[in-house]
Amino acid sequence: KLIRQGMLIESWGLKQQAADGSFPKTGDAVHSTSLFLEATGRAILLARAYQHPQLQQIEQHWSPRMIKMAEWINQPEVSEPKRDVNLEPFTHRYFLRGLGLLLASRVARNEQFDQQAIEFVRQGLQQQQADGTLPERNGFDLSYQSLGMNYAGRFYFWTNDKEVQTQIANMLSQSLPIIDDHIDDAGIVRLDDSSRSNETSRSGKAKRFDYFNAVQAYLLAERITSQKRYREIAELLASAYQANQ
Repeated sequence: KLIRQGMLIESWGLKQQAADGSFPKTGDAVHSTSLFLEATGRAILLARAYQHPQLQQIEQHWSPRMIKMAEWINQPEVSEPKRDVNLEPFTHRYFLRGLGLLLASRVARNEQFDQQAIEFVRQGLQQQQADGTLPERNGFDLSYQSLGMNYAGRFYFWTNDKEVQTQIANMLSQSLPIIDDHIDDAGIVRLDDSSRSNETSRSGKAKRFDYFNAVQAYLLAERITSQKRYREIAELLASAYQANQ
């Protein structure tokens, strides 16, 4: 059922795509295309891995559209003019852009996408501050710290670049303790010093701590670093989330 719902959502989203590969009616075509690029690439690769019954249909209809997204977003005239407002203040977007392009490179077997993906992730890693903060709007935010680490952790398992893998592992080891310090014994996360916790989401609702991405980040970190305590923290966060729904 969930897979079927996911396919319906993906198919609906692709119908909103413009001929040039972008999603212009979203208010932020560059970021929206980055999000859809990552999601579509992940869906295609999962369908391949599990030999989904509709794999041929997915490859035929989704892959060309995903490649168009990657080609569009890589045009300098598309992303560079708004880089200072669309990308640079948000560390997690470097990792998102890099992951989306890396997945596109795996779907399309395109070496150029791979190299561009690595460059974006390297730029994201360079944003990390000495205390482990991955800055968002020049400040600190727990939810986006988790989201950035989630994207970076996924990148680790898809890239063949050993140097970048080492850098991601080091980043996680330095950045996760900041979240640790904000989790109480019941798994509730304190947001009082998060710079973006007073913002509203695209749905118009107040932003809350993203437990899902935090759990994913900790589980990925456990696999990357072999530190079992990360799984324990992930389980604590998952229990707290379920208890408060």
